[in-house]
Amino acid sequence: MSDIELLKSARKILGLTQERLAGQLGVALVTVGQWESGARKPADGVFKSILALIVARMDATAGRQCFVDETVKRLKQKGKEEPGKK
Repeated sequence: MSDIELLKSARKILGLTQERLAGQLGVALVTVGQWESGARKPADGVFKSILALIVARMDATAGRQCFVDETVKRLKQKGKEEPGKK
């Protein structure tokens, strides 16, 4: 996978528009467009920043899923403790 494909994929994984990614990275919108078209190559630090965004998003998603799993577990347990009540 090329750097261009990696950048586009990472942005899509994050669910970000080019504008939003530009804002989070502190660069101009046109810069992200140039990276994705291959007109410019992003600095190495940009890939580290994108990776940090992906990891943060994955952590947040995992945290929400753990909360949902724990809530479902507790609700099921409460249903067993209180037969006849929903």
